[in-house]
Amino acid sequence: MILDSNVWIDLHVFADPDVEPIRQALRAGTLHAVIDDACLRELARVLLYPQFVPYAVDDAKALAQTRAWTHHVTPIVPEEAGPTTGAALPLQPVLPRCSDRDDQKFLALAASTGARWLVTKDKALLKLHRRMLRDFGCHVVLPTVFTAQALGVT
Repeated sequence: MILDSNVWIDLHVFADPDVEPIRQALRAGTLHAVIDDACLRELARVLLYPQFVPYAVDDAKALAQTRAWTHHVTPIVPEEAGPTTGAALPLQPVLPRCSDRDDQKFLALAASTGARWLVTKDKALLKLHRRMLRDFGCHVVLPTVFTAQALGVT
C-alpha cells in the first residue's frame, strides 16, 4: 500500500478523521505501507510549505514516524535489469503518465512494488484508477474508499 504526500500530510498535520483508521492500522502494525527515497524527499519538502507553519509540525518527528510506519524500498528501474544482470525482463504494461509530473513517482512505486493500493486525494492520480487497476492490479482510491474496502471501516 502506498500513501501519497497528501495523505501523509493529513496524518501528520491535520489529524483528518478520514485517515484515522489508516493511522490506527499503521500504529497497530496491521497495515503495511511502502515508501522510497523519492516519496520521502517529496514529503520532507511538502512538510516545509509555509501554509503548515501555523500547525507547528515537527517535520523531523513526522518523517521519523513515516519511516517507522513504512517499509523502505528501492524500486527496480528497467535500465538496472535486463542485459546488465543477464536476466530477461518480462514485457510490462506501460505506466500511465500522470498530468502532474510530481505525482508520477507514486505510480512508479506502486507498479514496481506490486502494491494493491495507492491511497490519494489527488485528482490527477485518481483519474488513472482504471488503467492502474487493469495494467498493474493497483486500486488508486480516496482514503475513505480504502478504509471501507481494505480495512472494513465505514
